[in-house]
Amino acid sequence: MSDSRSSRVVSGFLTGLGFSIAFVLIVSASIYAYSTYLNSQSDATGIVSMPEWKVFDESAGLTIESHRSVQAEDALDIVGVIANRGADTWESISIEVELFDDEDNYLDECTDYIRGALKPGERENFTVRCGGCEGSLPGSYERYEIAVKDANFQMQQDSG
Repeated sequence: MSDSRSSRVVSGFLTGLGFSIAFVLIVSASIYAYSTYLNSQSDATGIVSMPEWKVFDESAGLTIESHRSVQAEDALDIVGVIANRGADTWESISIEVELFDDEDNYLDECTDYIRGALKPGERENFTVRCGGCEGSLPGSYERYEIAVKDANFQMQQDSG
């Protein structure tokens, strides 16, 4: 019985050792393959090349081409056209309108988003609503300022 028991212990040990060696070989091969892949993606400095990401600023080329105010009963709509004169595609573009009275005092700020993407060379109509359902239009305004405040860079997908 003792020979049978020790034989099973040795057999179990050898089986476990075999599985352990196979596991180590598989993990080592995976690490080697991943390392080779990363090296193929790196430049001369060893830095892995990643797709370019851009932060919105004036160089984006998003410009308000035209705008006008349209007075409604309980709201003011600023209607206009935005153009992408830059080289990149932008999405979720935020347009801000600030209202001022006749003494140049700040009254209110209204913001809206252009959803979807605006590719280079494209134009899009927009409306920014001040007042209306969210609240009443603040006193009488004399003038407004309009600006593109933010946008999200849309990374181009490789087709290959």
